[in-house]
Order: sequence, then C-alpha cells, then structure tokens
Amino acid sequence: MVDQSADELKADSVLINTLRRYDDWQGPPPGTWLSGAPLEVALGWLAARADDLNGSERAFIEISRERHDAEREREHQRQEELRAALVTAEQARDESEGQRIAAERAKEEAETERDEALHA
Repeated sequence: MVDQSADELKADSVLINTLRRYDDWQGPPPGTWLSGAPLEVALGWLAARADDLNGSERAFIEISRERHDAEREREHQRQEELRAALVTAEQARDESEGQRIAAERAKEEAETERDEALHA
C-alpha cells in the first residue's frame, strides 16, 4: 500500500473531481484547468499510469500542462519587460541627475563670473 500525505490525497481528490467534470462537460468547464498540486499529481499519473486514463483525461492534463507552461512563459516575459523598464528608468534617472549636476555647476560658474565682474 502506498502512503500518501494529506496534501497528496487532497490533490488526488481535486484531480479526480476535475477529471469527472471534464468528462461530464465533454471538455473543461469554462475556466477549469489543472494547476498547482493537482496538475503535478496529474502529470505524475500521466507519466506513471497513462493507460489508466482515457483519451479525454490525457488531453485535459496535456492542455492543462500547455496552459501552465504558457502562463509561466507569459510571466517570464512580463518579468523581462519589467526588468527592461527598470533599467530604462534607472538610465533616465542617471541622465537626469547628470543634467542636474551640470546645471548646478553652470549656475555656480555664472555666479562666480558675476561676482568677479561686480568686484573688478
């Protein structure tokens, strides 16, 4: 007998109920896809017991995996875009700071020249 933790049993239960709903609808109920622990359990089932799953269950698991992978890719892309935006913002900030320093120096030089002209 295989011992399962409470989390694994819960994931099995979620997976079984989701697969039943999938079969009842002859496709996933709107917005229903495996993710998290149930997806991990399903992928384990798919790898170890694919023959125990019917075609629609295998397809549902595969589609869930594809959706999960696509979501991970979107999140990765979003993170890359955020990193690029951060770099651009930091560069703009550095450029602005450089311009502020240059303006401050020009102001100080102009004041020095003015003071020298007034005292000459």
